[in-house]
Amino acid sequence: MGALQANAVKAVVYGFAWLRLCALSERNRLRALGRRATVHWHERYEGQPVLLLALFQKGRLRPDTLNLLKAARDQGYYVIAVNSLRLAVDARPVGLADRYVERFNFGRDFGSYQAGWLDLLNEPAFADCPRVVMLNDSVFFSSTRVGPFLKAMAETGCEVLGATENYEIEYHVGSFCISIARAVFRAPAFGRYWARYRKSDVRPAVIRRGEMGLSKVLRRCVSSDDRIAALYDSARFHEACRSDPEFLPAAIAAARTSDLTGWVRLSVGCAVDQYFEAHLRPVVEKGSVSVEAIGSISSPVREARMSTIEDAVGFLSDVLGRELNADEIAHFREFLASYATRVFMAGSQIHQNAAILLHMGLPIVKLDGLYRGMFGIGDVNRILERLGGDDATGFRALIFRRPFGGDTLVGWQRFAFFRGFI
Repeated sequence: MGALQANAVKAVVYGFAWLRLCALSERNRLRALGRRATVHWHERYEGQPVLLLALFQKGRLRPDTLNLLKAARDQGYYVIAVNSLRLAVDARPVGLADRYVERFNFGRDFGSYQAGWLDLLNEPAFADCPRVVMLNDSVFFSSTRVGPFLKAMAETGCEVLGATENYEIEYHVGSFCISIARAVFRAPAFGRYWARYRKSDVRPAVIRRGEMGLSKVLRRCVSSDDRIAALYDSARFHEACRSDPEFLPAAIAAARTSDLTGWVRLSVGCAVDQYFEAHLRPVVEKGSVSVEAIGSISSPVREARMSTIEDAVGFLSDVLGRELNADEIAHFREFLASYATRVFMAGSQIHQNAAILLHMGLPIVKLDGLYRGMFGIGDVNRILERLGGDDATGFRALIFRRPFGGDTLVGWQRFAFFRGFI
């Protein structure tokens, strides 16, 4: 089959996949007509911060979700939980959620967000609500860290505070967790966004209308650009790399290694290559370093063995034929910190830097990391080491339920997966 024929077949399959997914979404839209959400209970609101939690859990809540709800209760949140599936009667979060709602499963997490926001914005009881943290269960919640995290999200001075940033497509804070101040969510544009939001089950549509659309509205509603930020942002990572001598080695040890995606990875060997080209090649071209010493600079075997800063410094010393002095080592570490920050900023930070963010204190890990190919088994192991105890056991059970889609999906679904449709 020629290249033109192969491309034509791909176009047909992609088109079929897109049309099929759109048709399934529209079928669900029709099924959702006239189905009102069921509010199982609604406690009195007394002016505290609100946690709006979008759930997709059936039968019984996951243990890590129960830990989250307990931590939210301890931190004084009023919890609105909106579930797109149904829990057993004896498994509903009585005493942990102040309002528990079950709705028809249409619209993914933004469908649940919409249901919760419309209720909150339209009910007079919430008129003086100071802050809302919107959160979904696409992440695993660490039992030992989630309490301080919720406290930080509630007490921030930022008008909009995400947990992490996302540089994919365009800059925004991740929609899986955003803390929003009253001045923002009471802005007319914010209310119009949720009133007009058109639900869909098609992933690209949800990303475009939901994640990206909400980000644009939030930027319009904040009083100034510096009032929107992320708790674990690139600036925090960069400062830690430069000010804490122990942080950069820890970040390197925790770095993602999966090669199933095209996203850049934090590699000491690659950093050495770039440092050599930027700072040492002029020395080489003057003839002061032997050609033989340079020959292995890009050797895959040597790069694989170069996993620490000490390895890199030793290799650069071998190339130069002498030990690097203190100023040269400091200069290389500064270069490595800048390189690491650039890698940290690539794409979705919570996927790109899962184990690193755990080391920094973030209590959540995305549960689709293995499925999307962002995590390999080695990356899962690094995450498990940093979770530890019951958290590690719980995370392992969840993450392996969704292996890499490129290995498990077949037919049109495999094409749709690699196109980002599902």
